[in-house]
Amino acid sequence: MLSLHARTWELLQKTEQSLLTVHKESGVPFYWLRKFNLGLMKDPSVNKVQALYEYLTNAQLTLQ
Repeated sequence: MLSLHARTWELLQKTEQSLLTVHKESGVPFYWLRKFNLGLMKDPSVNKVQALYEYLTNAQLTLQ
């Protein structure tokens, strides 16, 4: 089972959208998004990861 961090990173790698588009449409800061995309963040903000995950999946994160 992947962590939210790992799954979100995987989704970002698979998207056909540019980082600039993802930034503009998700509201996640571009500098943060670029570092996350490059795997340079070992402990990213959960709020930003969740916002990015929800944008990339087009669904709210639900916990069970």
